[in-house]
Formats: sequence, structure tokens, C-alpha cells
Amino acid sequence: MTTSLGVAVLVCSLIFLVWSRFQVTSVGYQISRAKDEQKQLLKINKGLKIEGASLKSLSRIEKIAKGRLGLNNPEPQQMVHLQ
Repeated sequence: MTTSLGVAVLVCSLIFLVWSRFQVTSVGYQISRAKDEQKQLLKINKGLKIEGASLKSLSRIEKIAKGRLGLNNPEPQQMVHLQ
């Protein structure tokens, strides 16, 4: 009776050991994939920040305003100074 109980405990312990090792390996792969995805997203984010900065450049906006929209700089008499 005690021997069969000991064997059952040993078998359960081995099953738990194999399962826990599998879980550790699986989580390790998930972490690795998440780190790769993070690197890729950081690279994309950097590119988008550069693109955003170029889209906000004053010279680009002025070129579009004058070229596409037909806007001009205001004449001095068109300006209203606020205090």
C-alpha cells in the first residue's frame, strides 16, 4: 500500500516537473516574441515621429498654403495687433 502511494506521488511529481518545464519554455518563447514585436514597434514609432516632424515643418505648411490653397502673407494694414 505504501509502495503504491509512493509510486503515485513520484509519478505525480514527475508529471508536475515536466509540465512546469514546458510552461517555462512556453513563456520564454512568448517573451522572446514580445521583445521582437516591441523592437519592431519602436522602429515604426521612430519612423512615424520623423514623418510627423517633417509634416509639421513650417516651410512645408507655407508651401502648401501658397501653392495649393492660394494664400499669401497678409499686408500690414490687414493685421490686427492684440494687447
